[in-house]
Amino acid sequence: MSEVNATFEKRFWSKVKKTSYCWLWTASVDGKGYGQIGAGGRGAGNVRAHRASWYLKYGVWPSLNLLHECDNRRCVNPDHLKEGTQKQNLQDMVKRGRYGDRKRMSGEAWHKAHGKQWESRQRDSSGRFA
Repeated sequence: MSEVNATFEKRFWSKVKKTSYCWLWTASVDGKGYGQIGAGGRGAGNVRAHRASWYLKYGVWPSLNLLHECDNRRCVNPDHLKEGTQKQNLQDMVKRGRYGDRKRMSGEAWHKAHGKQWESRQRDSSGRFA
């Protein structure tokens, strides 16, 4: 999917519920719990919703994995996303205890537990978290 049209964008935003912290995907999710949206047209497949959100904000598709700073797979808030390698994604998972049988926190719960730490992070010149 190289470009997005106005119909796709309208369809995308109709499936998002903005809360005080995360922007929650309210439609279809894949087997891993990530939001997904049809790429448009029969046989075009699906795009993960957080990747589409990134595209809608920055105008380019991410070239790497997108890591959720909020630990909420349904979150599509591009300010909660950062590009990273698979290795960085796995290191982040271990660091935050998101592996094995541990119960995952929702984005809102994570923010309440880690909000001050989150808000004190520095952004780079593009507005993304460094």
